[in-house]
Amino acid sequence: MQRLDFLCVLAGSRRIAMPLNLVLSVEEAGPLTPLPFSPPLVEGLVLALGRVLPQMPLAAVLGEESRDGGVLVVLAASDDVRALRVDQVAGMVVAWHRKNPQYASERPFDGVARWAAVK
Repeated sequence: MQRLDFLCVLAGSRRIAMPLNLVLSVEEAGPLTPLPFSPPLVEGLVLALGRVLPQMPLAAVLGEESRDGGVLVVLAASDDVRALRVDQVAGMVVAWHRKNPQYASERPFDGVARWAAVK
């Protein structure tokens, strides 16, 4: 069985599980520098992990109404690094995936997920 770890966040009315292997850090939202002529979903630039990154509200990306405040989840997929603003981090989930081709298309997770509160 394969262990899969997820960071669970709240964004608008949605609960989202992000693969933990893509999460570089979770940080307090800092000062935001406006970026003229940027796409509507880019709120501006923020300094996180010693890098200047585009900040995007995850709720708005998902078509939800975005609230002020929250925390930043810095994600990296390949060389694309972004700071996603979420309402709050809800916890972590550990899921176990049975590597069985019979279940691959029907049930991607065959196991029990555990929640651990993050405070």
